[in-house]
Order: sequence, then C-alpha cells, then structure tokens
Amino acid sequence: MKTQKGKFNNLTVDKGTEILLRQQTIFNGYDVMMESWIWDEIQGQSVIFHRIDIEHLTDDELINMIKKHYNTEAITISRSNAEYVFLNFNFIATK
Repeated sequence: MKTQKGKFNNLTVDKGTEILLRQQTIFNGYDVMMESWIWDEIQGQSVIFHRIDIEHLTDDELINMIKKHYNTEAITISRSNAEYVFLNFNFIATK
C-alpha cells in the first residue's frame, strides 16, 4: 500500500516543539505521519492520523492499536485539531 502524497501538508508544529524525525508511512493499514519530538524537556513519539480516515474508530480502539504495536501503556490522544488526530507515547524526560 502506498502513502497518499499531500495528505499531511497542513500539519504544523506547536511552538516550542523540536521535530527530530518525521516520516509518512502506513500504520495498521492507515496512512499516518510518524514523528519523534522534544517538547518542554520531554522526548516522545506521535502517530498522526488524518481525521477522515479514522472517524469510525473510538479513542479506545486507536489507543489499543498503539499499545499492541509499541508495547506501551502511557498514551495520550488529541482530537483538538480540525484535520488530524494525534496519539502520543514513549515519553522520556530529557533532563
């Protein structure tokens, strides 16, 4: 399966966030943007879905996808963006 070019063109970076790695890929059959980042002395990762692709999935279903693939329990989800849904995990204090 190929990624859809341009799907994440409107993705912005929050003030104070340093993006270490950003890559568009397929995750669990969905076109996503994967990010590694540092914000406020915390390093973490995000799987970012286009809202339209996953509107049929509940927060629990999305969180369970991440738990299963990354073997992690600490996951936050944000649906506050009009276009994208963010699942953040693998948090590490950098200082």
